[in-house]
Amino acid sequence: MSSPAASTPSVAPVPQINAVPLTRAVPEAIEYRDSQRLRPAQASRFSALRVEVELLRTMTYTVVDLETTGGDAERDGITEIGAVRLRGDQVLGHFQTLVDPGINAGVSLPSFISELTGITPAMLVSAPPVHDAVPAFFNFVQPGVLVAHNAGFDVSFLREACRWLQLSTSGLPTRVLDTAELARRLVSDEVENCRLATLAYYFNARWAPTHRALADAFATADVARALLGRLARVGVHTVAQLMAFDQQTTRESQRPVLCQLELDSTQR
Repeated sequence: MSSPAASTPSVAPVPQINAVPLTRAVPEAIEYRDSQRLRPAQASRFSALRVEVELLRTMTYTVVDLETTGGDAERDGITEIGAVRLRGDQVLGHFQTLVDPGINAGVSLPSFISELTGITPAMLVSAPPVHDAVPAFFNFVQPGVLVAHNAGFDVSFLREACRWLQLSTSGLPTRVLDTAELARRLVSDEVENCRLATLAYYFNARWAPTHRALADAFATADVARALLGRLARVGVHTVAQLMAFDQQTTRESQRPVLCQLELDSTQR
């Protein structure tokens, strides 16, 4: 039986884009770029430096959302991946696929998950398995910043997939930005809570979250753009400035807004 079209990873055509230039506001980074002939060992260092000095309003980033069989990355599995790649306000491409978490091997999909997402076991039987779906997603992602709402959840499942599949993380984003934590810093006194649906409504997002991965990724992208606009109002224009803002506003009980993305397959 042939697989239905919906079960095949869908990647929208992405135009060739030029690298976002380093901002002139950080001359030491430009001096470093111009004065060094980077050896391979230096490449990752320069890539991270470049991310830090890019302007938030023009940087390239990927927004991701996962649907899963539950909340424990070590016991539960991914059922859908949705992602949107953007540069500033421009959508460069999107990715979507259902994922078989092991339905054919006897893994069950809780009924409340099906009721919440609309994803049923029958939809997953012919979906790509995780060892095909996650590498396909990684091929879509480019270096820079990964964005997610309640990012710890999505990152934990991606990290577990890397560990299980022994995937290389070379070329993936170096930092992850959590829009839920950023909203708590910027608009917690304006909204009832910082759930994605609440923020999407508050910011008049073009996409409403539906507990489906691609729709939620687009909704998160709309929220992210609104929050980055709020950051500009308080003088935060680069990733480096966001890092400083994060340090200044993070309380002891809070998770950081922006942190190093660690998907190393050797880590637990």
